[in-house]
Amino acid sequence: MQFMQYDKTSAVKANSSSRIAVHTYAKAKITQAYAGVTERGAKFVALNFINEAGETAEEIKVYYENSQGEPLSGRHQLNAIMAFNGIPTLSQVTGNYKTYDFGAGGVVEKTGLIVPELIGKFMGIVLA
Repeated sequence: MQFMQYDKTSAVKANSSSRIAVHTYAKAKITQAYAGVTERGAKFVALNFINEAGETAEEIKVYYENSQGEPLSGRHQLNAIMAFNGIPTLSQVTGNYKTYDFGAGGVVEKTGLIVPELIGKFMGIVLA
């Protein structure tokens, strides 16, 4: 099921903050991407990354829509990733992903909606 089409005007707004002082830049590969909805109804895409040094970041959530269906700034970040990788649309399909489960006390595999177009793609990460 398609849920987002690339929007160039949105992509250029992805880095519109003047408050960030750049300290570290890393090229990262997306190793996992799944879609989720919070208990209050906000929609997000959770991303896992690995950089060239083998360091990982897990479940970085990009919130792209609030509970009223209004777009959030995460939509701009997703469009920037789409622009960087030449991805025209994103879809959500049923698949498996790993996530931390507090009830289980560890990482478990779940079945849910994944975003296959993002898996294996690259992006730049700026850490301040």
